[in-house]
Amino acid sequence: MSDRDADAGKSSPAGAGPGEGQDRIARMLGLETLPAEPKLRAALCALSDEVVCLHAERARLRRQLQKSLQLADRDTLCPVLNRRAFRRELKREIARAARFGSPLSVTYLDLDGFKAVNDDFGHAAGDAVLERVAGILVDNTRETDIVARIGGDEFAIALPHATADDAARHAERLAGRIDRIRMRDGGAADGPVLRVSVSCGVAGWQPDMEAESLISRADAAMYAARASSGNDLKRT
Repeated sequence: MSDRDADAGKSSPAGAGPGEGQDRIARMLGLETLPAEPKLRAALCALSDEVVCLHAERARLRRQLQKSLQLADRDTLCPVLNRRAFRRELKREIARAARFGSPLSVTYLDLDGFKAVNDDFGHAAGDAVLERVAGILVDNTRETDIVARIGGDEFAIALPHATADDAARHAERLAGRIDRIRMRDGGAADGPVLRVSVSCGVAGWQPDMEAESLISRADAAMYAARASSGNDLKRT
């Protein structure tokens, strides 16, 4: 076997003949054909290997960046979005609602007496309650709805194509499911029972209303529900 034949065989990818492999390398380097001179051909083949490695590394970094961006949008405890991501997605939904003239509503939810849960049962129990509530919200909303933990024991849901009446009925169903939560301290069969209720505020989007205004109205309605006695729903 000549040196030229050996070089050609080394440069051929698995499953491809020498000619096909050389043609593929030439195309990768922007050439019509590889030069006949053995050393130059070998150098170009080595360069093509580096190009392949660079492409693979760039693809890996792109996947890593995408994963990091997704994690940056998630709440640190619950399987929902965080406040920053919620505001960004709400702005997008408002733009769609304005463009198509479709309804849009926001629901704010606050767990009643949550501080007492942490004080009486411990922060681990409090975290378990938050995760349980988040699971109920996710399981009982549409794929198009946007669920987020705003902070502490407050959650928010953006409901595209839903009027304030639709959102209020949905919030009542969620409150009913949350009200049925029963957990025992530390999981002990004879431990004290932990119960949960929620105050809800609902606001419907109006034309020319910005995201911050819609959020503020839902937040104010939620605080009004909490101030009235808790385990209540108010809407604006």
